[in-house]
Amino acid sequence: MTRIGIIENPRSQQNQKKFGQLALAARNAGIKIYASLENFEDLGGILKDFANEGVDLLVLSGGDGTVQAVLTELTLQQPFEHLPRIAIMARGMTNMTAADVGLSGKGIKGFKRLLKVVESGALPRKLVHRHLLKLENIKDHSPQVGMFFGCAAITRAIESCRSSVHPLKAEAEVASGITLAKLLWRWLTTGRDDDGVLRGDRISIAVDGAELGEKDYLLVLATTLDRLVLKSRPFWNDAGGDFRLTSIAYPPHRLARNAWGVLYGGAERRLDPAHYFSCGTKRIALKMDCPFTLDGELFDPHPDLPLLLSAEAEADFVRI
Repeated sequence: MTRIGIIENPRSQQNQKKFGQLALAARNAGIKIYASLENFEDLGGILKDFANEGVDLLVLSGGDGTVQAVLTELTLQQPFEHLPRIAIMARGMTNMTAADVGLSGKGIKGFKRLLKVVESGALPRKLVHRHLLKLENIKDHSPQVGMFFGCAAITRAIESCRSSVHPLKAEAEVASGITLAKLLWRWLTTGRDDDGVLRGDRISIAVDGAELGEKDYLLVLATTLDRLVLKSRPFWNDAGGDFRLTSIAYPPHRLARNAWGVLYGGAERRLDPAHYFSCGTKRIALKMDCPFTLDGELFDPHPDLPLLLSAEAEADFVRI
């Protein structure tokens, strides 16, 4: 019998609108293992209690930041003998993880569909397996675990989106699309980047111990997800690794013309490898001084140590 435990972040953007609805639906379904995550410092205790209760399906109601915090606690502190299966309700400002490995639909409908799947015995057929991205050598932070890493223009685009688009109350996918379109259109029509987002950062990259060298990069991303914002797949040549790495050199070669191929091209992409690089990997080391994001949360690298990325841990997610 599946034992369900629910963690809901009341501060997540969409939970603020209808907080209490999930708890009510859980009670009506006879689910008693529920926690409101009022403070992230309480997360460790909550997960230990869930493990003691025998939870084997963990429902998370929140955004990417909530999921990232839970994955970090689950994999590094290991409150469970075996990781529970994870069902993510997309309830935050950004929900890229849930869009790839979570419950589709808005509000409580996804949760009710999940209950039907559990009751029917079809849950094993709805699971998707993913590696989990671990980052080490973060300034003022212990190692963190998530699903998406990005730096250089990616972090600046996030900041631009939050300051100029999110105040318009646009959905996360729409906000990302608006920001991307605005940047590419300005680059295409004027060749300028007045916001300073599309500039280069000096970064040294080593992939599985092989040095790629130090140069200016427009962006570097690494992920264990299969689809990113706007259902894009900006990675190729990715067989044989635990996660994917993609980089674009600066200045970007024909950025506007190549943008569609980078985001939505197939297995074979006619992109100059000197400017557009992508591969599957098990470990990368980055020497840089620019901020980076892990699942939407912003961090700084350690000033004296390379940022290390690996993905040995794995988890099963419910996708319906």
